[in-house]
Amino acid sequence: MTSISQIGELLIHWGQDVTLENVVQQRIWVGINFFVLFSALVAVVLIVAAGYGFMTSAGDPEKIKKAQQTLTAAIVGMIIVFMARMIVGFVLDVAQDNVSGGSGTGGSGYIPATREPY
Repeated sequence: MTSISQIGELLIHWGQDVTLENVVQQRIWVGINFFVLFSALVAVVLIVAAGYGFMTSAGDPEKIKKAQQTLTAAIVGMIIVFMARMIVGFVLDVAQDNVSGGSGTGGSGYIPATREPY
């Protein structure tokens, strides 16, 4: 159970950790990762549907072509989603590095978009 003094301590320190880095880690990355996960699930469903289309085509060239197009669209879509995630991660990391005042790595200034443990 939380005591009143602990709640008071939390309220006192509530606004002190609001930085661009914390907002990016806690809000933006959660949203981006959610949409990447959702699109991966959609791609899996499309790949299963394409497989079902291949199995039920019974040699019909029109059904085979449709299944191939579905499979190709699912794979290309996932490549686009993962590339977009990498590009957004790069841009956010560079922008975050520029706001915080220089490169912390001593190299090119790019910090990989990995979440650090709290």
